[in-house]
Amino acid sequence: MTLLQPPRLKAASRVEGTLPATTSSVLSITVQRFFANVLLSIGTTNINAPSFQTDSGAYLPSGGLPSVPANGYMNVFVGGELQPASRVSLTSIRLTIAGTSLSLIAVPVSLIVYTFTGVSSSSVQNDLSVQTDIYT
Repeated sequence: MTLLQPPRLKAASRVEGTLPATTSSVLSITVQRFFANVLLSIGTTNINAPSFQTDSGAYLPSGGLPSVPANGYMNVFVGGELQPASRVSLTSIRLTIAGTSLSLIAVPVSLIVYTFTGVSSSSVQNDLSVQTDIYT
């Protein structure tokens, strides 16, 4: 008995075209500014949230200070001078400034918190074509 073998076919494929991609990104920056006039202590000065005013002049409630966001940073100015990050810490309750000198008159303190948020979207257009030729 003879077994029939299936025919052996050969194929060749060709892929042509493009995959154009479009990406859109939007970066948003939120700035929160707070101001206080305080007497500085020797060594460390704690400034509670209700001592701070917003740009509109409203006083903050206790616990009203923002936290420093993971995607942002803060600047603290005492008497117009930027303070090193190692000397300041911020909680919702208070701003703490280390290494201060005694002041006999109120000194302006400015707290600025920057938050960055970004949104990106991408799309790809499939403009590919495949042609396959089969040979016996």
